[in-house]
Amino acid sequence: MDNNRFNTDAQLLNELQYRIIKDKKVPRILSICSNCKKIQNTKNKWYKIEDYFKEYMAISFNHSTCPECKEELYPNIIFESSTKPTIKYTENRGIFNLLGIAYESLKNNDMDDQAKEMLDRVMKANSNYEVLNIISEYVEDE
Repeated sequence: MDNNRFNTDAQLLNELQYRIIKDKKVPRILSICSNCKKIQNTKNKWYKIEDYFKEYMAISFNHSTCPECKEELYPNIIFESSTKPTIKYTENRGIFNLLGIAYESLKNNDMDDQAKEMLDRVMKANSNYEVLNIISEYVEDE
């Protein structure tokens, strides 16, 4: 792959992601069970949606509930709005860049204890997926 033909890091990353997906033979159309939502791979093996995306696309999930479902599932509960700072993260800059942005956002919002706690937890994390999930507990992505 000729790195000089890419104008930006984002284009290079997109090309690398495309090649990873191509090498893993991820189809353009996914077969998904209409009942349980499992996804079938090209070898006819069925995966939970979270496991499929983690295995084939290096994507991890952070489960949450959207506002509409919260209202439907918990009609008698009033939810307070998030107290997490919102960050604007430019994709493809790396996990350490995201960590720095999250840390600074917490510090700028006088949340020094949370910033330190987040860093302490990240230092003990076993994977990038775990780091991303930890960061998402402290800040919201715009």
